[in-house]
Amino acid sequence: MALTSAERSRRWRERQKQDPEKHQKYLQKEKQRYQERKKVGKLKNVEELSEREKRAVRKQWRKNQQNKRKKDKETKNLLSSNTPPNSPCQDLAHEEAPLDGRTSRGRKKIRKDRSKAYREINKLRVKLAQKEKDVARYKKRFYRERVKNKNLDSPRTKTNTLIRGQKVSDEVKRTLNFHHSLVKGIREKYRLSVDRRNKELFINVLTSKLLRKYRLKKYTARAFGYSRKRVTLDHEENIKTRQGLFKRDRTRVDELQTSVRFFLQRDDNSRTAAGKKDSITRNKVKKQKRFLNDDLKNLHDKFLSEFPNLKLSYSLFCRFRPFWVLKATEKDRETCLCIKHENLQYQVDKLKGLGLISTTNFNALAAEVCCETESKACMYRECVQCKDKQVEILDGDLGKQVTWKKWASRRVEKVKRVQGEDVKYVTSLTMREDESGSVMCLVGEFQENLKKNCRHFFNIKHQYIALRTLRQNMTESELTGLSWKLVMEKALRMDSAGQ
Repeated sequence: MALTSAERSRRWRERQKQDPEKHQKYLQKEKQRYQERKKVGKLKNVEELSEREKRAVRKQWRKNQQNKRKKDKETKNLLSSNTPPNSPCQDLAHEEAPLDGRTSRGRKKIRKDRSKAYREINKLRVKLAQKEKDVARYKKRFYRERVKNKNLDSPRTKTNTLIRGQKVSDEVKRTLNFHHSLVKGIREKYRLSVDRRNKELFINVLTSKLLRKYRLKKYTARAFGYSRKRVTLDHEENIKTRQGLFKRDRTRVDELQTSVRFFLQRDDNSRTAAGKKDSITRNKVKKQKRFLNDDLKNLHDKFLSEFPNLKLSYSLFCRFRPFWVLKATEKDRETCLCIKHENLQYQVDKLKGLGLISTTNFNALAAEVCCETESKACMYRECVQCKDKQVEILDGDLGKQVTWKKWASRRVEKVKRVQGEDVKYVTSLTMREDESGSVMCLVGEFQENLKKNCRHFFNIKHQYIALRTLRQNMTESELTGLSWKLVMEKALRMDSAGQ
């Protein structure tokens, strides 16, 4: 086995130390090298370093000392744990002689003085910690006062400070005085303004394209004392959003938000978390979590198809999403995945990656092979016109060998221990496997699975619509509760997954 660089260096040093003459030459050479490096300035004494470099060096010294003490302590513990106890004869031989009275009194006095010193050290440590807190507090107060009084200088003083030692014309001096006077006046008015609209008006007046062009947005915010968080968009987009959202009819905005919230909280678009701790609180408003059943982009397309009269952008749709409606993660899933959905999703993702289909949305794919997705005959593949339709496959190499994921049930032999004996049994286990084949084979399986899943998609959608209709038509005499609601939702999801 080849030696490492450190091992080769260590062996070289050991061989060199065996020859005193060579070792002496090596030490002399290293000494000359050290003096040359020090003369050039690569090595400096501590007194030659800056304050920042001194702090860094001393910090490294402290770290090295800590590591050394830790290593010595570990070595000491290792030796003490591995050292066998002395034999009885040896203990008798080395038994200490009894102490006389004067020695005992001296030892007692030493222990007493040492205890007193430790108590005094502990008291001083507490005082030192308190003083350090006071120093930090006063230092922070001084810093705040210095920042607060930084803008108390008059515009003329700021101008003179800025041009000190420089020869400038009167026009430049007047321009600087005008700049500082204008900035101080606007900053003071902005600080004294308590109305949010007035502050927004100040910001709208100050922001412009020129500030972005010359990279002065941050400088402007610091000069006038407003937070850049208030300016979340560019000036033009900010004005456009405010005119489009806040100045339009408020009733229409409320209607849009209500429609989006109702749509996202429907059982076919999201599901309720059943756990007692599955809640979320914002601004002291506590709500039970709901997890989306699909991507927000697909839900936005579905919303526009169901409400064609409502013109709503994707960004505004996402903004109107309630804070308790969240995207589900793997840990938030309470039921098993639907094998039909997952296998079809793997095939769709693979075909999309190969560039053979244009979308991965199941609804869009079902619409390609059906006359009408709302029709039972079309989705059950009983329609005469569309029962033989297939998804259009784009041009590609259909003979290429590819690999994709697939969930499959397999009979597996396992062993369990019963009354101290190993008993073998066979059980069914669902596992994810790698399926291999040509692109033509993958396309054939995809077309067949999509044909079968159209019926599956229609059943799920119909079940959610039926459940929503029943709940909307309930009378006051009918009793319902949260537990009934959760049981029905779970049963519906399990029924959909088991089809």
